[in-house]
Amino acid sequence: MNGPWLGIDPGSVATGIAVRNGTRLLWHAVIERAEDEDVVRGIGVGARYIHDVLDAIDAAIDATVTDGEYPCLAVEGIVRPNPHVRRKDGSSLIDAGTVAATAMVLGGILAVRPQAVIVPPNNHGHGMLGGYPEQLVTPGEARRGLRRQAQDNVLIHHARCAFDVAGAGPRHAAIRSARRGGATA
Repeated sequence: MNGPWLGIDPGSVATGIAVRNGTRLLWHAVIERAEDEDVVRGIGVGARYIHDVLDAIDAAIDATVTDGEYPCLAVEGIVRPNPHVRRKDGSSLIDAGTVAATAMVLGGILAVRPQAVIVPPNNHGHGMLGGYPEQLVTPGEARRGLRRQAQDNVLIHHARCAFDVAGAGPRHAAIRSARRGGATA
């Protein structure tokens, strides 16, 4: 489980992808949903956005495969919403459409890449800014200093989250392997 890892932060509006080898960033992108494809049900996510995400995953793999060594895949999973947890604005209302849309993207990824390790959500993308490669920190963030926690108010946050998911991939792959009696996949 050494070597490069491709991490994915699936989202309803933007999906981050990052490939890393150890602490070194090899490739990253943020794929944005251009429009609401599903206005009838109010979910927004449709086949075009999921296809764009899958194309970007293929591009990341193509760009980082070396000597026949393909990156392992890790994707952030989702958890059942907790109505008792408050959002930043103090509300406890849950946007079920956002959860459903993210689940659609996650499902699309796993349908094509079933070998991907699912990494549980764990505040990914919110480490200290100085702990991320410079490509994942905006100039404005850097000007205000790197000795502070990364926020989620910039688009590159999705790539930072994917970078963290890729970093957590090997540990969760080992856990999955142990649960399967040492079997790999």
